[in-house]
Amino acid sequence: MKIEILPWVILFLPLLAAAGITLFTQRNRRLSGGLSIAAVVAGFELSVIFVAIAGWNPATAETSVTWLEIGALKASFHGALRTAETLAALQARIDGLNPGDDVERPLLDELAHVSAAHAVAAAALRGFVETMLTRRTAAAE
Repeated sequence: MKIEILPWVILFLPLLAAAGITLFTQRNRRLSGGLSIAAVVAGFELSVIFVAIAGWNPATAETSVTWLEIGALKASFHGALRTAETLAALQARIDGLNPGDDVERPLLDELAHVSAAHAVAAAALRGFVETMLTRRTAAAE
């Protein structure tokens, strides 16, 4: 067996066990439980084997998959994660500010940039929702 297939086997073992239980062993609780436990144990053992063979080197390459595209707006999971990280970093910086102190210009610029990006995304999403509602109303008539 090729090593590249092993993570997929590990991932789908519980699903295959659930399908087997549903289709064949549902009435036999002991056999169903044994099959379920065997899938979990086999997944663990295969995970250990995979790490032993391939080593513990998490993937460094990032992949970006577009999950929403409306006109010029293209939202990807990677972009959403980057936005969440940026907001978390900004929150930490804002939480550390003294309410009586003045806010530095770079922080204000960064907040303005993030606010503008969210406003554009919100407007695009609002347009998408309105378009979908219009289509549903037209289809229902």
